[in-house]
Amino acid sequence: MRSGTTKASIGNERVVQVFATYLGLAILAAVVHWTITTTALALVSAQVAQPWLLVLELLCFAIPALLVARRVSHLQRLARTDPLTGVGNRRYVNSRVQEEIARSQRRHTHLSVLLIDVDHFKQINDTAGHKAGDEALRAVAEHIARCTRTSDVIGRYGGDEFVILAPDLGEDSASALASRLQHAVAEIAIDDKLPRVSVSIGVAALHHEK
Repeated sequence: MRSGTTKASIGNERVVQVFATYLGLAILAAVVHWTITTTALALVSAQVAQPWLLVLELLCFAIPALLVARRVSHLQRLARTDPLTGVGNRRYVNSRVQEEIARSQRRHTHLSVLLIDVDHFKQINDTAGHKAGDEALRAVAEHIARCTRTSDVIGRYGGDEFVILAPDLGEDSASALASRLQHAVAEIAIDDKLPRVSVSIGVAALHHEK
């Protein structure tokens, strides 16, 4: 219950941030617009100044809107990204699962899911510390990104669990990808006192007959 309240509070804080940003920019735009308008009318005739004032008015309201849109886009990206590894978070993966299943059903194409679990992760944390554990997770995420396609969806689903949604990839190809990932991750060396990082991977495939 506490975690749900925390997520709601974070969401509310982001809404307040966006609103405050937009309000501040709108006030600034209004002040700038009023200052330049009164100055221009004092220096030149209203007939000469009118076209330029119209352009200025458009800019004064368009620029804050663009800045707010960029801010909203940035917040949306943060909301779907795991801050430690930079891949998608659990919420993002869950939303994409529904999209990809619907796409697979609509187009009658393959959809494979790979569930990746870092082996002996607790041992890494207990032996070398949480900093080493974080480093291991980041390294695994980087190797997953290198081995997958841009169309694949990568996410961190739990503490030491990652998920790959692989559209248009059959079970055999997904199993081959799992094997490549295991070999790639085996190259990760976090600490001389620890064995090489390894992962266990489960594969499931969905295919709709035409």
